Order: sequence, then C-alpha cells, then structure tokens
Amino acid sequence: MSVLLNTLLSSLLLLNLWWGFPSTVNETCRSYHHREICIISIKRSAKYHWEYRAEVRVDGQRRPREKYDCRRRERIKPDGRHLPFERFGAGDYICQTLS
Repeated sequence: MSVLLNTLLSSLLLLNLWWGFPSTVNETCRSYHHREICIISIKRSAKYHWEYRAEVRVDGQRRPREKYDCRRRERIKPDGRHLPFERFGAGDYICQTLS
C-alpha cells in the first residue's frame, strides 16, 4: 500500500512540476521622473533591435500595444500614426532602460 501511495504522490508532484503553476501577471512598474510607468508586456524586434512592441500603463492609464522606435524616438500607434516620445514618458523609459 505505501509503495502505491508513494508512486502516486511522486507522479502527482512530477505532473505538477511539468504542467506548472498558473501564470500570474508580472508587471514591471517604476517611478520615472515623477511618473509611474508599468510595462505590462514587451517584445524586442528580432530584425530591428532598436524597436520594441510594448503594452504599458502610464500613471494608471493603460495603453494598447504600440511600437516604440528608439532610433527615431517615436511611438507608432496601432492605427499607424507616428507620435514623438513624450518627455519622461514610456518611450524614454523603455529606450533608456532596455537599449
């Protein structure tokens, strides 16, 4: 009986380690020049290493996923509009911290 119980417990433990625990949202929030900037998700472009696709929250307001171009210092909105980086905004923070 104890061999069967040990085998069952070992199998459950291995299954749990393989399957993993439920993922949690890990946002990175920092105070940057008196603004709170949280990176919800970010991905660096493989082809253009100076570009990032990121979803951020600035001072509590969530923004949709935008492209941040660190060379041109502009963010590209989902509708294709190009906007210059805001002073001490998310673009500045992303490019200074990650580039």
